[in-house]
Amino acid sequence: MKSCVTLFQPVLQLDANGGLVGRTQADVTYHLKHAWPGRNGLGPLVRQFAHGSVEIDEDGPPLEFDSISRAEANRPLDIATQAYSLQNDSIRGGPTTFDDGSPFTGDPHMKDLTEENTAVLRTLRNMPPEQYAELASQVGRGNNPKSG
Repeated sequence: MKSCVTLFQPVLQLDANGGLVGRTQADVTYHLKHAWPGRNGLGPLVRQFAHGSVEIDEDGPPLEFDSISRAEANRPLDIATQAYSLQNDSIRGGPTTFDDGSPFTGDPHMKDLTEENTAVLRTLRNMPPEQYAELASQVGRGNNPKSG
């Protein structure tokens, strides 16, 4: 899938004690030097293009969307189910240790959550297109499909 606009922003994250342990002075200096006013710890906003990256100026013009051809576009169903898939990837790839190095055994409910996400994802992907369209239109109108 191709995004309409690809942006990224480096962020200085603090450890559990509020310090910048493990960051080089060069990293800290770069972030503080390039941060937008009043946003210390947040590096510059950068737009990614196929040919390179461009730093976004805080007073710059509004961002234009990239063009997307029909061949690059996904069905609404694929976009909707992608959230469940990405949540599962995030849970499975979660941390194995805490900041202090002690082992993280995980939340016992996370496995249940990934199973529920997978069930919803499969239900949506196996749903006939007409039924999905009706479900999406009900949700878009703020109706709860289960309540009728």
